[in-house]
Amino acid sequence: MILVSTGLRRQEATLLLDCEVPTSKTLHPSGIESFVRFGKGGRPRAVWVTDDLVDAVDMYRAMEREKIVRQSQRTLRKRMRSGDVLVVDEITPNRRGHDIRVGQHVTGNERFSDEDRTKAVIVRPDGIINPITLFVVEGGRPPALRTVNNIFNEALERVASIDHPDRPPAHLDVTPHVMRHTFAVRMLAALMRQGRQTGGDPYELLASPIVVVQQLLGHSDVETTLRYLYAAERYTEQLPAALRQSVAASLAGTVQ
Repeated sequence: MILVSTGLRRQEATLLLDCEVPTSKTLHPSGIESFVRFGKGGRPRAVWVTDDLVDAVDMYRAMEREKIVRQSQRTLRKRMRSGDVLVVDEITPNRRGHDIRVGQHVTGNERFSDEDRTKAVIVRPDGIINPITLFVVEGGRPPALRTVNNIFNEALERVASIDHPDRPPAHLDVTPHVMRHTFAVRMLAALMRQGRQTGGDPYELLASPIVVVQQLLGHSDVETTLRYLYAAERYTEQLPAALRQSVAASLAGTVQ
């Protein structure tokens, strides 16, 4: 959901900080909020999250993530004794996002390096050593890229083994990066549709949809973003609606 909802690359997503995705209690009343992430080539861009995504992340935090963190305490304590972690003293909100304090040094979350994200932890008031990345695997580290790839590969194998009339063709290969492509096409199509609907009001949508999506994806060259234009022009809301109905029917059949 993170990949398809934000357009983040795999490494950017696996190294998201927990503080960068708000909770349902801290989310802006509008139901949408953004934070800055430095990605490929050191280019900053705004990453937007919505209330639906926040609700799903909250569930992950409370259940799967909390379980993994607690099971990883022995390993995390051992890493702390060996100096293999970066202990964060405090994470506090600011106007742009969050300040992360390590000793006397304070860094904005957008400037916190990938290396530091990988090994940084904070000790909670209950004594639990908590990695500051949102996603964690066994041992309290963020998932490696091969772990993300394996999740998709295993899902593809499960889908291929299902005897169902809606099973996708064998030649289709869905990878984590395809989620980024999906985000690009959906976002571009939605902006183009909004532009057509508000065409009578030049102040309603001032920015070019192509430029907006370029910024959302962090592309250095707009020509890279233009590759999505063909698919976006043919994307309609009927497609996801049909997909949701198909998935719902498949899940109902599985439960039965």
